[in-house]
Amino acid sequence: QVTIDEIYDDVDGGVVNGDVKNGLTNDNLPTFKGSAAAGATVEIYESFLTTTEKTLVGKTVADANGKWSFTPTEAMGDGLHYFEAHATDSAGNKSITPKVELDVDATA
Repeated sequence: QVTIDEIYDDVDGGVVNGDVKNGLTNDNLPTFKGSAAAGATVEIYESFLTTTEKTLVGKTVADANGKWSFTPTEAMGDGLHYFEAHATDSAGNKSITPKVELDVDATA
């Protein structure tokens, strides 16, 4: 089962430094961290509340302990963003996280 455990803000001067999952951040390139089966491919998608449309933000592979992290290379614009992670393990089993919210305000 894949999880998004935290979305990490490491930009100084913001309202929060640390885990901003379901919160406000001034970091438009935060690091997503979570867990999945060891060796699973994890894809991070930006999703939308009103449609089933999703946009692939990037992907990574869970390490031997099942931990994964990903930092986008393209800055996010200000406003509400919704993300979900999809994982596929070595046997082809798939899992998807519930949506998590991130409110980006680069001046916060």
